[in-house]
Parts: sequence; structure tokens; C-alpha cells
Amino acid sequence: MTHEDQKRRVSRRLVSWRVFYGSDSLLAEGGMLNMNDVGCNVAGCMPVEVGMRLRLCIWASEGSIEIVVAHGSVRWVKGLQFGLQFDDPLFHSSQCVFAL
Repeated sequence: MTHEDQKRRVSRRLVSWRVFYGSDSLLAEGGMLNMNDVGCNVAGCMPVEVGMRLRLCIWASEGSIEIVVAHGSVRWVKGLQFGLQFDDPLFHSSQCVFAL
């Protein structure tokens, strides 16, 4: 089994969360489709490129005033959908305010 195969075996949680993502030159809205503590899959409205550094503002429930801010790098892109690897594990972050 290759290292790539092992990375893909990390269990993911299906979610449907609203996100804003951006960088110094980009601000866009999208939806988080799935996640684990090391990364997530986002369907956005603006294209990104592999290697871009992004900041995500995540709303884990409809109408929530609590948000989670995460930072990471784009690992893959397919159309307007992309995978983001978090800089720090999200579930271990002191900023993590939603229950999984």
C-alpha cells in the first residue's frame, strides 16, 4: 500500500456547511462537502489553484453566529471543487467550537 493510499483511507465526515474562503486576492462562498481533522472538500463559486494558501470561515449550522476559522493549502482542484489541507488539525484546535 502506498503512502497516497493510506492518506485516502482517513475517515471523512459528510457535512453540508457554509464556508467563505479567501486569500489576499480572493473572497468567495462555497459549501464544505466532507472533512476530517486534517482537511476538507469544498465546492466553491470561484476557482482556486493547487498550492494556494486559503483562509476558511466555517458555519457548522444554519443561522449559527459561531464560526471556525481555519487556514490551509489547496492540495487538488477539479473544476470549482477543491481539497484543502489544514495547517493545524481542526478538531484539536482551540478555535473549534462545533461538536462532531
